[in-house]
Amino acid sequence: RSDEVKAKLENIAEAQKAYYDVHGEYAGDFTSLKNTILTGERMELMAIGDPYDTTVIMRIDTLYVPVKDKVDFDEGFDVNTMNLIPHSSDDFRIVEKKKIMNEIEVSVFEVSVRNEQWLTDLMEKGYTFDYDKSILKDSLMVGSLSKQISTGNWQ
Repeated sequence: RSDEVKAKLENIAEAQKAYYDVHGEYAGDFTSLKNTILTGERMELMAIGDPYDTTVIMRIDTLYVPVKDKVDFDEGFDVNTMNLIPHSSDDFRIVEKKKIMNEIEVSVFEVSVRNEQWLTDLMEKGYTFDYDKSILKDSLMVGSLSKQISTGNWQ
């Protein structure tokens, strides 16, 4: 169960990286993140000609490719439901903010879920966490509001 939540968070981090490539900042909400992945385009430059052949003039073309074609999601990942926490009716918490790092303003993000949110249905079925109640207060997250990273806090 925790592996399922972690995998979804990792896919959301991949979506955030793609959003960053298009907009130069991370998404602060799932609506704009989904829209960019599903309908956005990313500019790519393509060199035509051999850069090492001095007898041929090389040119650069600009191509626009769908963002969704350039994101490496796990098989079966559904962009339309990326906001939903597995085994819960809640949404992941998503935050984006600007932070000054080394005198430069950078965009940072964090997507998180409290463990109790994806364990709720087990608790409703009577499962208890007597051995370690603190597990319910902990969270799984990708990104960080204090560092420009996109990895999970379990990695």
